[in-house]
Parts: sequence; C-alpha cells; structure tokens
Amino acid sequence: MEQANIVGVLGGLGPLATELFFSLVLRETEAHCDQDYPDLVIVNRSSTPDRTASLLSGGKNSPGPFMAEDARRLEKAGCCAIVIPCNTSHAWYGEVAGAVQIPVIHLIREVVLDAKRRGMSCLGILATEGTRMSRLYDEAAQEADIRCVYPGAAGQKTVSHIIYDEMKAGLPANESELTGVFDELLRQGCDGLVLGCTELPIAYHELQLESRYPQALDSLRILARKTVQLAGKKLKEE
Repeated sequence: MEQANIVGVLGGLGPLATELFFSLVLRETEAHCDQDYPDLVIVNRSSTPDRTASLLSGGKNSPGPFMAEDARRLEKAGCCAIVIPCNTSHAWYGEVAGAVQIPVIHLIREVVLDAKRRGMSCLGILATEGTRMSRLYDEAAQEADIRCVYPGAAGQKTVSHIIYDEMKAGLPANESELTGVFDELLRQGCDGLVLGCTELPIAYHELQLESRYPQALDSLRILARKTVQLAGKKLKEE
C-alpha cells in the first residue's frame, strides 16, 4: 500500500473504543461515495498489557514494546501517520514515536488545543488512575495556560468503576454515577469536561448526554476529526 494519505490506527486499547473511533471517523467525514472516506490501516491488538495496571505497578508488564512493534507494522504498511485512540497509552508516547519515522499524533495535546480553541480555561479531567498519575493532561494544559481539576477520591473511584467494571466489561454505564462526577467538576468551576479515557465517550453517547453536557470534550471525536484531516478528506462542519 503506497498511497500518500493512509492513516495508521494503533488500536485495541481497548477494542470497544477502537470500534467507536472508526465509526466516528466515518461520521465526521463529508462523504458522498465510498471513495470520499479516509483510507485506514487498523491494528487491534487487544492482548496489549493494561496501561493503567502497568503504571500503578511501577512499569511492570509494560505495553510499550507491543505498541512500538505495532507502530512499526503500520509504518511498513505505508501509513503516513499514526493515531492512538487511548489516552493512558500516551505515557509511552516517546517510545512509540521513537520507533518510527512517520508522525505519531499526540491525542492529549489535540484535546487541549481544542479546549483552547473553544476558550476554555479550566478542565475537569475524567480519566484512568494511570492517566491521572502520569500527569499527561496537566503537562499539556500547562503549556496552554489551562488549569486541570480532578474528581475527589470517591469521584475517581466512580470513574474507574465506569471504565473497568462497566464499559470494558461490555455493560451499560450508570447515568447517575457519571453525571454525578460531571456535576462535581462543574461545581468546582470547570468550563470543560474532558472524557479523558476513550471508553467514556461510549458511555456519554449511549446515555445521550450531549445536550445536557455540551461542554464535554470527546477525546475520541477530536482524534477522529484529526484523522480525517490527516487522510486528506473533508470534515463535516461542527
């Protein structure tokens, strides 16, 4: 495959998030025939070690080598760039980017750039404990002069429960639990709510919370729109 605008998707982190990401890429493309959609190569290695478990264990069973190997596969397949529809995986961004010669898009920086474009100044971050511990959003937001706020201990426990015990298990998210965390962060002055684990947009859309919480930043949708642009295709108007 030698076409110039094939985008590689380093997926499986987790599989349902990759499925939704692909759907969002299609939905965010202004298309009138098959050929108007982006060309993608998707690697869906679901067996990649859990990212948060590795971070919380001090780096044991690292997913980095698996992700780097898959990035090289995507490069050999002729991809012009790589996207990773998983927030926590960006703790290994340097290892992945260093394994290839093509650009690897930094999802978290793209989310912060979108928040800056929207005029947001304080982001409530809903994410895995691994993302929170690695301060991925804090570092990106600091560069953009944006403040980050996280849920309290009970709220973080709820977020982790929604991600691991509900969404990754293929179960529906509890609406009152998720909106309770949203409301907690809004009470603390946040003007943006980052769905900073790529399982959370699944819950957000399934529960039809778009009109109730329009200030939510869907990290998967933001990356999907970036992917359409990388592929040289036309975006639907927001």
